[in-house]
Amino acid sequence: MILFLRRASFIALWVFALNTLANDPIKVGLVLDKGGKDDKSFNSAAFEGAMKAQKEMGISLKYVEATDLNALENLHRSFARKNFDLIIGIGFAQTDAVKKISAQFPSIKFALVDGEIQAPNVRSLLFEEHEGSFVVGAIAALTSKTGRIGFIGGMDIPLIRRFAMGYQAGIKYINPKATVLENYIGVSGDAGATPLRRKNWACLSLGKKLISFL
Repeated sequence: MILFLRRASFIALWVFALNTLANDPIKVGLVLDKGGKDDKSFNSAAFEGAMKAQKEMGISLKYVEATDLNALENLHRSFARKNFDLIIGIGFAQTDAVKKISAQFPSIKFALVDGEIQAPNVRSLLFEEHEGSFVVGAIAALTSKTGRIGFIGGMDIPLIRRFAMGYQAGIKYINPKATVLENYIGVSGDAGATPLRRKNWACLSLGKKLISFL
């Protein structure tokens, strides 16, 4: 939760910095990934931050949800062609699209969450993922009665493995003798796409133990 709120806050602050330089309400385009605004995770936090900026700072906000990762480039290009002041991409999967479109529209400002691009008109929003998951791991260790704790990662990528690293460190900090069982659902963007899928995978692979999903 700490990490999610941090993401929302960063987006709101970045919008605020632009808004102070504009006489008219700035136009912000928000490109969410396949999880959509109701994923109760990164996209939800970004959407809430943008809505907060719209309510409290008076920005003009438009958002789109990418049902297909192949559509990301066109979504960013569409906002850029309409002269949006700031275009925000949520998730590392948008790195290539933002890199390409930001180069084509150097006067437009872009922000990318969880991806890094070196360009004068792009702000990369990167986070210390392991810090938040350390706290969650510590809570899991304090809650567990057996000392056997599970971790289910969605997509097996370095980003999620950093979550796992912090999670395990938090567990071991509280209970050095705890056993941590770690598994991942897949390697594609569809991994763990729904809560039911994550639950079924957890039951099959780890059994009935205290489990964290990321």
